[in-house]
Amino acid sequence: MITYAPVLRQTARLVLATRNAHKAAEISRLLEGSGVECAALDAYPGVPEVEEDLDTLEGNAAKKAEQTARACGTWALADDTGLEVAALNGAPGVFSARWAGHGCSYADNCAKLLRELSDVPAPRRAASFRTVMALSGPDGRVETVEGRLDGTIASAPRGTGGFGYDPLFLLPDGRTLAQLGADEKNALSHRGRALREILPRLKALALGAVLSLLVADVSASKTEPGQETIWDQIMAAQAQRGLRQGHRYLEEKKYDLAMQEIKRAVAGNPKDPLGRLLLGVAQYWSGAVDESIASYQAALALDPGNAQGHLLLGISHAWQGDASAAEAEFHRAVELDPARADAQMNLGSIRETFGDYPGALERFRLAVDLEKRNPLYRFQLGSLYRKLGRDADALEQFREAVKIESSYEDAMLEMGCAQERLKDAKGAIATLRRAVDLKPGDSVARMRLSRLYLAVGRPRKARAILAEAFHLTPEEGGSGLQLSVAYASGRKPASETGGPAGSAEPEPAVELEPADPLSLFERNLRRVPLEQAAVMHMDAVFLPRPKLLKEGPKEGSSLRRALARAGAGGDDAAPRAVRRDFILTASDAVAREKQVADIMGEMRQVMREAPPEADARLGMNLTFTRPVDAGRSDGAAPSKVSYQPRQVGNDMGLWVIGTGWMALVAEVLPEPGEKAAFPEDADGWTAIGLAHATVGEGQRAMEAFLNATRLDLRSVPAWLGRGVAGVMTGDDAGAVSALRTVLAIDPKNKAANDGLKWLLRPAQAKETPKK
Repeated sequence: MITYAPVLRQTARLVLATRNAHKAAEISRLLEGSGVECAALDAYPGVPEVEEDLDTLEGNAAKKAEQTARACGTWALADDTGLEVAALNGAPGVFSARWAGHGCSYADNCAKLLRELSDVPAPRRAASFRTVMALSGPDGRVETVEGRLDGTIASAPRGTGGFGYDPLFLLPDGRTLAQLGADEKNALSHRGRALREILPRLKALALGAVLSLLVADVSASKTEPGQETIWDQIMAAQAQRGLRQGHRYLEEKKYDLAMQEIKRAVAGNPKDPLGRLLLGVAQYWSGAVDESIASYQAALALDPGNAQGHLLLGISHAWQGDASAAEAEFHRAVELDPARADAQMNLGSIRETFGDYPGALERFRLAVDLEKRNPLYRFQLGSLYRKLGRDADALEQFREAVKIESSYEDAMLEMGCAQERLKDAKGAIATLRRAVDLKPGDSVARMRLSRLYLAVGRPRKARAILAEAFHLTPEEGGSGLQLSVAYASGRKPASETGGPAGSAEPEPAVELEPADPLSLFERNLRRVPLEQAAVMHMDAVFLPRPKLLKEGPKEGSSLRRALARAGAGGDDAAPRAVRRDFILTASDAVAREKQVADIMGEMRQVMREAPPEADARLGMNLTFTRPVDAGRSDGAAPSKVSYQPRQVGNDMGLWVIGTGWMALVAEVLPEPGEKAAFPEDADGWTAIGLAHATVGEGQRAMEAFLNATRLDLRSVPAWLGRGVAGVMTGDDAGAVSALRTVLAIDPKNKAANDGLKWLLRPAQAKETPKK
């Protein structure tokens, strides 16, 4: 995994619009490492505190942020928080801070709350903390977000931490907020959730400060006045404006517009290394990695000592699979700036690719020491510990990552699997349950959790988890239509019959090899109605292919062998992962045909660029969007395609992703000839089928689902799985039959109903543009 974080040589100043010391300390702690310098209102003694006299939390927060920003001449962050108790019709709400009267203390407010609820039984004492956070610039423009935490009101205060109503606010685990440590409270509190919502905007402020400073530095370091014409000065000024606009487009992921703007800026000021670096970033995220390398090299020719330039160049080499070139650039970045944690981590990632685990471990530890509160670096260190069999050490790092970033689902998944390996089934179930709740579309988490439920004798829970894993509909707001396919040239189609229910490999079989592995994607793109807009995310993971050697039955699956070979080191052994996002707009038949043709052309280009001797595992997620807009806000025609790296949601902003999650699948799949973990349990086979489907092995998934339905003809998850596997292997008729079987068992099953509507929708016929 490769990342990049611009070094903040100038911080963005942010005023917290409060003189509440407890609140200011809590927000400051949450903003540690963001590149934003916080100051409480006490740093501006001449600025009065804004009166909270409006009747909504939103109104008060916006008012405080706007007036404070104008008075201080800088960005301001304000919040208003209310405790809303159901039995009191939402009171105290907006009056929470002064409920017991002006000048009241926290204890006075808590005492009044207990009096008001003295006759209310525990089941009716539900309550919510709600925080509205507002960010305003000096120009008065305000953005707001909301964070919410549900709980109940205790019968008496408990705990000594926190402030306000914390001693009375009971969490589902029986503790009050006042009984939590600061880090644990921040990870789940209403204020923490609101701040995490607005954090990307604050980080953008910090990056904007860097950009402004760098552009200013370029102006300050121009040649002597006698060597510079008025025309040079005009062009340089225009270039600076172009870089700022290009940077804004980058923030908005409008990479094509960013390239246009930055290219003009570079033409206006060709000796500016910053412009060429930004151009390289825009090119990288547009998928033009070769061009990004040329731009970074041009920037470094102008400024050879720029550590950020070497780091960015190394990232592009890493994406291309050139580990040796990437290592050289990361080494140079570390030499120039040893305190760059991202450079240390990336260098460790390359050493891990080469199989140099001690060298990788040293670099990852350095990155963690440099930025102890960076969850990604903790995750990477934990992943290496897992690879080395040091599960206790891995668990410690994953736990720290989740503590720092409570929504880091990838870390939760790894943490739960580590707990399972350490025989802590109860802890693993709780962690994986959180992961599934956070990201319901994570099939790996569902698969691992269902197996645990079976192991502890909770089959109903296992079946419920599996039942939500198979969806064939691209509804807006949902997890989308998710399909996978495994592809490697020169393999024979697999048998469709399967075998006896007791063996892990019912009959000797390999994955189905469609004549065109991308036909599955094209067929589903053509099902999107002309009046509907959609976004398709495609993930491609290229794994080194195992050598064709005679192997015994204990040698392991092709996936496991490929992953093992990848860990053995060497440039040709490095796995590679690519994500591309494709946009379909509402259009007529001819325009839609061109869109589909362009998308398929780009996808085939990705396949052509695959490393030699590699297996490809392709995944798609197709989601409907509003017909008016498929991701653009400026009215311009959408870009044909933009490149983004793949991680489940890419929570941590990775630039090149890893394939560690595939090991979490491989480690639970039965070896050839080995008995399955639950050979007589339909749900056990359904979990195996889901595991195969997750990595694109459609035929092997179908074999497992067939075993499941032989054991239990009324297993809804197994029949849903057969529907998905049918689509994966190109058998749409079989998929329709499987989903109709589901409806015969459960007529109201939403996944089956929606899947049938999708599968029975006629694909748009290919249109030939008129000449």
